[in-house]
Order: sequence, then structure tokens, then C-alpha cells
Amino acid sequence: MANCPNCGRSTVRTQDWACQWCGYPLVSGFFKQVSMTYQEAKAERLSSWVAAETAVELESPVAEAVAEPEAGPVGEPETEAPTEDEPVAEAVEEVGETSKPVAEAEAVEEVEETSEPVAEAEVAEEVEEAIVAEAAEEAVEPSKPEIVPITIEELNRICKADSEAAEARFADTILQVIGVVARIPPMESVENPCLILTNAEKSVARNLLCVFDKQHEEAINRLSVGQMVTVQGKYDGCVINILLNDCVLVDQTLSQ
Repeated sequence: MANCPNCGRSTVRTQDWACQWCGYPLVSGFFKQVSMTYQEAKAERLSSWVAAETAVELESPVAEAVAEPEAGPVGEPETEAPTEDEPVAEAVEEVGETSKPVAEAEAVEEVEETSEPVAEAEVAEEVEEAIVAEAAEEAVEPSKPEIVPITIEELNRICKADSEAAEARFADTILQVIGVVARIPPMESVENPCLILTNAEKSVARNLLCVFDKQHEEAINRLSVGQMVTVQGKYDGCVINILLNDCVLVDQTLSQ
């Protein structure tokens, strides 16, 4: 299987004539073609990763133990039988006094028995509230990615120093770059409209390859080589060129 000239991975050509890994346009017929677009291939990889992470979480269930209070034995005080010389009234009084602790112990036992369902209900309510809070947190829409203005020269410097560090640094960000249109690949050779930008001096080692959705095709066709434009897009690696995907035109000026 042939390697992508941009990301260097062994790849195939998607329906929109792009590398399945990085979206780089593959115009050569040497690449084997698959029946999906680059966005579909990217979504399939993401779905596989999410399914694998979910399977790992399901293999580690969390058990919650609710300790039930153990009812202790209730002791009854021993009573002494009245002696022959003690009056009958004293014996009756003694029996009355000893009956009070027994009644209190029975009342405590009843309270302990009735407290168990209450404690279980409270725990169940807390668990339900925790589940609702977690579901609400997952339902919160993710924040919009940060837009980071940067020059083509700075991008070249960062990629040359460490391409992997560049990928980590620009994750979840939108890069905004000003550059000069160096080339506009014809739509006959690529499925999605593209722009190749360079700096004004044309002195950078890597140009900027900007890939747009088809809805921007008309706007791209109105541009010309040498025109200054401002583009926003998602960083997607650097090999031959620095790749930006899901790009949009922010501003454009006439060539000088």
C-alpha cells in the first residue's frame, strides 16, 4: 500500500480523493480507493476509539455497599424477689421501677428497626442525585475551540522543532493565518477546494495547504495567485506542507 506524501502513513484514497489519515489530496491513480469520504473515515476511527474506551469502563463495575446497623441484644435487668420480712408494697414498687428500662429498651429497638428503610431511602436518593448530576454534566455542550492567530513563519519554526509537540499544542484550537496564495489546485484533481499559501517573501520551507468544504468552492474560484488572504482552520499535521482542515476564508485583499 502506498504512503501518503503528507503524513507518511500507509494509506488509501477516499471518495473525495484524500488520504484516509490526514485528508491530504491524493491526485495520483496509484492509490487504492475506498468507498468512504475522509470525514467518514475520520468519524469511523473516532467511533472505534469511543467503543473501546466504553468497553474498558464496563469491565470495571463500581459496587456500592450500604452498611446496615446491627441491632444489639436488649438486656433485661434481673429483679430480686422480696424477702419474707419486706412489705408487699415495696415489692410492687420494685417491679414498677424495673419495668421502665424494659419499656425503654423496646422503644429503642423499634426505632432502630424503622430507621433501616429510612437510611436505605436516603442512600438511594443520593445515588439518584449523583446519576442525574453526571448526566447533566455530560449533556453540557463543549466549549468552542480557541482561535489562535499565527504566522506561516512561526508554524514552520514549531513544526521543524517538534512535529508531535506541535500537534499536542494546537489540539482543540482554530489557527488563523495570513498568507499569499501560491497555488489553487484545479477541482478536476481534488474533490474538495484547496488553497496553497506561502509567506510574502516565499521563503518558508513548508507552505500551508488549506482544505475547504465544497460549499466554499465558489469563493475559492474567485481568488487568484498572489492574492493575500486570511484563513482559519484546524491544524492536522505537517510533512511536506502544513495541513489545515475545515478551513474558512476570513478576509481577502487584492494582490499588490
